[in-house]
Formats: sequence, structure tokens, C-alpha cells
Amino acid sequence: MQRIPVISRLGRSWSLYSLGFLGLVTLLVVLLPTSYSLQTLSILGDALGFAANFLFFIAQGIYRVDRPADKPVHDVAWTET
Repeated sequence: MQRIPVISRLGRSWSLYSLGFLGLVTLLVVLLPTSYSLQTLSILGDALGFAANFLFFIAQGIYRVDRPADKPVHDVAWTET
């Protein structure tokens, strides 16, 4: 065999990286949804959608409060007559 110098800690490094990779894969598998948790994710999605719609509703209310009441919505220039 060839006499190529190899770092003595190489085996240990490969072992640690392999265990770290397996740990990340295990964490990913645990966090992925399963058939019985899909309803929970659906409820969470509905709640987030409701919260986003509510914030959009509030933002629209704030935007309309700042606009003069006697000017139409499509009038961008708001020129006084």
C-alpha cells in the first residue's frame, strides 16, 4: 500500500459529522407532518390566514382615516378646487 500521511483525527471527524447529519435527518423526520397532524396544520393555517386578514383590515382602516372624507378614493392628486 502507499504510504500517504493521514491526519489521525480524521476518523473521529467523520464520525462526528456523520452523527450530526443523522441527528439533523432525525430532527427533520420528527418535524415533518404525519396524517394525524395534518388537521392541526390546517387549523394553524386558518388561524394565520385570519390574523393576516385582520391586520390587513386594520391597515385599510388606518389608510382610510388619513384620507379626506370629501375626496373620492380614485382621486390620487387630491387637488383643491
